[in-house]
Amino acid sequence: MSSGSNKTPRWRQLIQDNKLFLSNLSYIGVFQILVLVLPLISYPYLIRVIGADLYGRVAYAQAAVAFAIILINFGLNIMATKEVSVHRDEPALLDKIVTKVYSIKTAFFALSMLLYTLSIFYFETFATNRLLFLLSFGYCLPEWLLPIWYFQGIEKMKYMTLIDSISKIFFTVLIFFVITLPDHYLRIPMIQTGGTMIGACVGFLLLFKKEGRRLVRVKISEVIAFIKEAMPFFLSRVSAVTISQLSTLFVGKYLGYVEVAWLDLARKIVNLLMIPGVSINSAIYPRIAHSQSKKLARSGLWVQGGMGLLIYGLLFVFSPWVVRILGGMEMLPAIDTVRFYGLLILLYHINYYIGSPVMIPFGLSKAFNLSVIFSLIVFLAMYIGLYLTQSFSLDLFIAATLVTEMFILCYRAFYCHKHKVFKS
Repeated sequence: MSSGSNKTPRWRQLIQDNKLFLSNLSYIGVFQILVLVLPLISYPYLIRVIGADLYGRVAYAQAAVAFAIILINFGLNIMATKEVSVHRDEPALLDKIVTKVYSIKTAFFALSMLLYTLSIFYFETFATNRLLFLLSFGYCLPEWLLPIWYFQGIEKMKYMTLIDSISKIFFTVLIFFVITLPDHYLRIPMIQTGGTMIGACVGFLLLFKKEGRRLVRVKISEVIAFIKEAMPFFLSRVSAVTISQLSTLFVGKYLGYVEVAWLDLARKIVNLLMIPGVSINSAIYPRIAHSQSKKLARSGLWVQGGMGLLIYGLLFVFSPWVVRILGGMEMLPAIDTVRFYGLLILLYHINYYIGSPVMIPFGLSKAFNLSVIFSLIVFLAMYIGLYLTQSFSLDLFIAATLVTEMFILCYRAFYCHKHKVFKS
């Protein structure tokens, strides 16, 4: 028998060589699916029980607390993932990274709680739903504790996914038993926080017990340096959340909470359909950061672009059916909103990919940072224009987001082309 007959098939060798990557990708995919699918499972029930108006108020509160969450994370979920990936075989450095991350998160958690509480009691906009806004701050607790950045960096997402899955499923089922009347809408943030908090606490314990990490003494100068390194990622999240959530705040204030419910449905559907792209980004980021492979970066670009086109095409065709299933007859006016907002899928697939997963590993942090800053300026300028002209409509708010994402795409593509990121 010739030696060639014993040769391992190429496809099998490819799987074997990337076993850890594929395993991590599958667990990240499950994690992302649960984060986005479970709220959609309870969504039709909640819309029918509490109505579009009250659900819109809940979504409005979630949009407000999103700004507190980005301050707590401060871009560390991306920055720390990279650092953990690079130093995964150096226990002493891993302990320092863990210490710096939790020191920063704790400080910013306290600051965000203070600023958020003052805002709730100072601004009249929040007066009628003050208790809802206060309860919604609970979403910040798991963001503070959850060490997903560590397990993603070492490419061990198995335990985090299993634990988070069980807790989220349990609390999603609980919604159907404890929310049976419109007045129960205040229980929504409490239940959702509980589901995430259990997973966060167990993950926190796994970090120190199973992984053997410990808090060590670090210099203040090291913490400050870490904050400075995380700044581009923080600005990126500020921009992304502002672009995503400011529209919700404007719609709630100037159009109404029913329109907020329409926009929230569109956003939930788009986020759900972004799961494949986000999962690939999360799994490929530490691999590109570690290998600096232009071939891998180029392959990922083709995959993301193709997926974006396919997924939006399917959404456009099936959006009436999707809206009817999720929201019932009451939400049918949201079909056009879903289709228009869905155009972001095409832009998100490319923008998210050539952002952190590609530009940062290839030394384009400055260009990445500037794309974030300039896009936020463009977005805010458009919203100021809408405010000054009193041009308030759902389509215009969404259009401002689309124009901003197109600007980001052009800016990042220019720098990737200039520095030949995708050319071998």
